[in-house]
Amino acid sequence: MNKKIKILGDKIADARFKRKFLPKISKSLISNPNIATQICRHAEMELLWNPIGFKAGATNKSMWKKLKTKKPFFSYLYEESTAISNLLLEMSMPIKYF
Repeated sequence: MNKKIKILGDKIADARFKRKFLPKISKSLISNPNIATQICRHAEMELLWNPIGFKAGATNKSMWKKLKTKKPFFSYLYEESTAISNLLLEMSMPIKYF
């Protein structure tokens, strides 16, 4: 693994664990989606958190150009970063399954 990826992944994991913000990350490190994914995965492995699901981003094709991507992306949802809620949400429209 690239040393820069490991160092940045460690910093991100540490900041997330301590609930602190990081200074702005260099665009050169995160402009390549493959490198950004490696950094993210390294940080997630360092946290040792339990994944419980996924969240999707850029599912609307009209946003792809603005986000400089060619496909939707996802991230894990973790048990340690979610809160239990007893709220009941009602759908205003019926859900159509394919």
